[in-house]
Amino acid sequence: MPNPVIEALKALQYVDKQIWDLDRRKADRPRALEGKRREFAAKEQALAAHLDQKKAADKDADRANLDVKTAEDQLQKLEVARNTAKTNAEYQAFTNQIGDKKHEVGTHEDVALAAMGRAEELAAKTAAFDAEVKRVKGELAVLEAEVAKEVAYIEERIGELRTTRGEKAAPVDPEALARYDQILQKRGGQALAGVIRGACQGCGGTLTPQEQNRLLKDSGIVYCRHCSRILYNDEG
Repeated sequence: MPNPVIEALKALQYVDKQIWDLDRRKADRPRALEGKRREFAAKEQALAAHLDQKKAADKDADRANLDVKTAEDQLQKLEVARNTAKTNAEYQAFTNQIGDKKHEVGTHEDVALAAMGRAEELAAKTAAFDAEVKRVKGELAVLEAEVAKEVAYIEERIGELRTTRGEKAAPVDPEALARYDQILQKRGGQALAGVIRGACQGCGGTLTPQEQNRLLKDSGIVYCRHCSRILYNDEG
């Protein structure tokens, strides 16, 4: 005749294994968000870096345009001064300075054009960076909602199983239940293990002939000497 304590514990183990698996699943589900959160953070960092580059390019363009304006103002003053020169020597000196200043203006204009081109190029890419941030943010929001919904379902299911667990545990001998609960926590939600061909299916350890005989006779509770699980005959 089957051992009633073992049969009760087997029924309890069936419920506890579901609770244990759901608890682990509940803890693992938020990890599904980690990759998408990292992707979102990377997109935000890329946008911030791009905006920093654009800001720097705008400053370079403003500075270059200011250099052009300053050089043009200086050129204009030299031309006015040359028109009021009193001697040929002064006139020639101003002419030489004007030539140098025109060259300087041209150089500043080249720099300004390049700087403005760079600023415009970066400005044209801003929308794409911003769109990527919004895309990944949207995907993250959808995934967060899915995970939250799944976690809520898991919590509801665990609540139902805990009620069932209380019903299954009620008739079990308190001392046997306490020992079972200890093993359950120690062995990751698997307090019982079947025995097939003289070996514990929980850890693979072999039973002595005496232990096998006790198990076959359903004589009390037999514990695995190797993993401490409560054993039962699983050979049909």
